[in-house]
Amino acid sequence: SGMFIPVFEEQLVGANIGDDVTVTVTFPTEYHAPELAGKNAEFRCHVHEIRTHDSYQLDDTFAKEIGQCENMEQMRENMGKALQDYYNQRAEQELRWQLMHQAAATVEEQPTDEELDRMVEAQLAQKGLTLEAYCQFTGSDEKKLREDMRPDALEAFRTQKAVEKIAQLENLTVTDEEMDAAIQRICADNHMSAEDLKPYFDNGFLTVVRQQMLRDKATEVVRRSAQITQ
Repeated sequence: SGMFIPVFEEQLVGANIGDDVTVTVTFPTEYHAPELAGKNAEFRCHVHEIRTHDSYQLDDTFAKEIGQCENMEQMRENMGKALQDYYNQRAEQELRWQLMHQAAATVEEQPTDEELDRMVEAQLAQKGLTLEAYCQFTGSDEKKLREDMRPDALEAFRTQKAVEKIAQLENLTVTDEEMDAAIQRICADNHMSAEDLKPYFDNGFLTVVRQQMLRDKATEVVRRSAQITQ
């Protein structure tokens, strides 16, 4: 696990090829595998080889080996295009967020305390946390946590209502075929099979996926309707 890399590096300093080194670590109390949480462990390591890396020269050899290009001129051109595409994508995402933010601001409906609590819990759930676990992790209490997260929860509530209204006006729906395609994309992105993903279906997972797809469709409607002046 990446969280143990500094521990391994520290305890392997000074080792030579052929050495056997025992690395001791302590798993975090909030570790994702309950049977390991908070426990001590030993990793017995054997040093097979030690590698060092020299700095690359920015020449045609570098372009061929690293950039898969004929020369540095072509590599610079490709990198420039890739960076421009990246910034264009980021700008488009920011624009869409701003447009939905403006749409959400028109929602006059006010959430109840129970609805805000559900929004707070939903936001924490997206991070894999419960309200109780988050309070323990931050050393905060539930009341203060709700106060701190209230603005974001209110924004999420208004955005959800805006999406529902746009979907109603534009007759937006998410078909079963679109849901199946979304599940396949999630499986591919996480290197999982549909069977591996099934245990999550009963925890509101499908509802979240459907809501996100509906939000994407509503955002696309707002984006097409927007008149950008600058």
